[in-house]
Amino acid sequence: MDPVLQEADVATFGNESGLDGNNDEDIVSDADSDEMELRGDIAKFDQSVREFLSSHHGGGTGCGGDDGEGDIGRPPPVPKSKNTTRGGVRGPRKAAEPRGDIKLRLAGVNQAFMSGDYARAQNLVFEIIRINAETHQAWTVLASIFREEGLNDKALMAMVIAAHLRPKDFAAWMNCASFAMNLAEAGQEGALKTALMCYSSAIKAQPANLDARLGRAEASHRQGFFSQAITEFSHVIERRPLDIDVVRRLAEACADSGGMDDVQKAVSAYKTYFAHARAADRAAERELSWHDVSIYVELFACAGDFTTAITELKSLSRWLLGRQDDHKWNDCVDDREWDRDDTRRAHLLSTETSTYNPYAYGLGLPLEFRARLALYRLKIRDEEESNRHLQWLDPTESATATAVEDFPYLIRDIADELFAVQRYSEALDYYELLRHSIYGQDATLLLHLGRCYLTKSDLVAAEDCFLVAIEVDESNIDARIELARIYEKAKEEEEALILVTEAIALQGISDDSDQFGDGRGDPGGNLDRSAPGVRASTLGNGNKPRRKRETKRGPASSRIVRPRYRPKRLIAPDQRMQEERARADELTRRYEVVRNLKKEIQAGDHSLIATWMTAAGELVGEFRSFRKFYPWDKYLKFLGAANDVVFSASSRTQPVLSELAERLSKSM
Repeated sequence: MDPVLQEADVATFGNESGLDGNNDEDIVSDADSDEMELRGDIAKFDQSVREFLSSHHGGGTGCGGDDGEGDIGRPPPVPKSKNTTRGGVRGPRKAAEPRGDIKLRLAGVNQAFMSGDYARAQNLVFEIIRINAETHQAWTVLASIFREEGLNDKALMAMVIAAHLRPKDFAAWMNCASFAMNLAEAGQEGALKTALMCYSSAIKAQPANLDARLGRAEASHRQGFFSQAITEFSHVIERRPLDIDVVRRLAEACADSGGMDDVQKAVSAYKTYFAHARAADRAAERELSWHDVSIYVELFACAGDFTTAITELKSLSRWLLGRQDDHKWNDCVDDREWDRDDTRRAHLLSTETSTYNPYAYGLGLPLEFRARLALYRLKIRDEEESNRHLQWLDPTESATATAVEDFPYLIRDIADELFAVQRYSEALDYYELLRHSIYGQDATLLLHLGRCYLTKSDLVAAEDCFLVAIEVDESNIDARIELARIYEKAKEEEEALILVTEAIALQGISDDSDQFGDGRGDPGGNLDRSAPGVRASTLGNGNKPRRKRETKRGPASSRIVRPRYRPKRLIAPDQRMQEERARADELTRRYEVVRNLKKEIQAGDHSLIATWMTAAGELVGEFRSFRKFYPWDKYLKFLGAANDVVFSASSRTQPVLSELAERLSKSM
């Protein structure tokens, strides 16, 4: 420690002769201005201690003299009261004033930080923390230093520590939470958990603050804690029922949750807002949009109540198009109100044809809501009305291609529903639109598309779809079964048996995982898109699913069947030759990469060893994937299956798969 500070400490904690003695003027004359300030602070502190002790002695001793000095030397008597433990101000004590030496160092930290000397400022901060880790200002400055240096994770940690030192500082907790949420948006792992903790601490500091509760709801929702998010959103809705933004966020959380009780909460919140907007509040009506109608009707779809979804969609669309008083359509069971022309609705319009603009009817309905009516009518098997709406969504028109970009998951739902009702030709057109978009790399979509081609006996196109499905999802069982069936008919029994072997191995791992409850779900990627949690993906902006808590897959399924090159076997011989040449050229190029890396490593660049190992391992895997290089049993072992896996298929294996395996093994 600085000798000047040591001298000041000795003078303070001794008999204070340095402050009250006759040689005070000599000491002051030898001290610099910093020491004078330090001594003044110490004197003020001692004076406050004397006043505090005097107040507990009845105020009769004053602030100085012999009595005051004696009071400092002994503790005040404890008053005998039955309510001692219950009286007084509860909560954390007020932070003590930093010592003089820490103040000097903090001044140095601030000076270094302002001058941009972050290294010196950081060293001084660490020195302060070593002396007293509970110095709040040290942690706040350290957080600022880390942020200036771009070390955001360390900055967040320092901010959280500083906030813990002042647990009742609401603003500090909110700043921490906001910073953590920004880091989470940038992809910082773990920041969401920190944000949730900070929002919870902010609520403890100010339980009535709604912004903190909204923050905790958002952080909970993004982590998949839907119940907690719904609880917080509902708490805010009870106090701000006309806040449309909160209503929307509650609806998204309830839809992601999928619980019927939760969905009903969102429906009630929207009904309250709609009733208010329809009654008198023009400002509230202006805040409404088609997006709100989309969320609202999708809530009914999540609950499986498609009839109510249709009714509410038509009623709200009528309102937003300026026909809120046009009640004659309320009892109309079909959708003639939204036809392109007046042919079917003429007798209901009668003499009022000119009352509303034609764009207040069918021409004014957004294409997304046309798609929703088509989907919901399909769900209730009203195919006549559904077909009228699907005419607006012709897959050959550019407007439908644009719709795939605007609301892809709605188009996907239509395709899946057409597939479910065995309208394969129409489903194929929509699947092809999706396949050629950015949403086409989906194993279930490709599986359904391949099956649609099978119904048209287009085996080449079906083979391509199933191969890409396996490439997208190496654990896909259904695509392997479909391919094996195709190859069996095409007299490609060996490849068919290999696919069945892989499928049985994957099925066994899937059964074991389900038995131990790892929550992996469908191993073949067969996603039930009518499930409430998936339907909720259409909420938000309709372009992408909400982020949800994902279950980590175990490594077993990815290792049980090693990825390998799978040539197309049903294409024309000349096309197959072209693919084989392209494959050979690719392997040659990769071999040259491995050789060049090895030369550079031998020249002394050892940082390339890991890259070389990876590239060489891929080449070895390609070599081992060639069936002709190995006997049958060794090749099966390479695939990750036991020698007799085909001949002793587990009783838990799908009957179709087991029969196919037995039939192929006999033919081999």
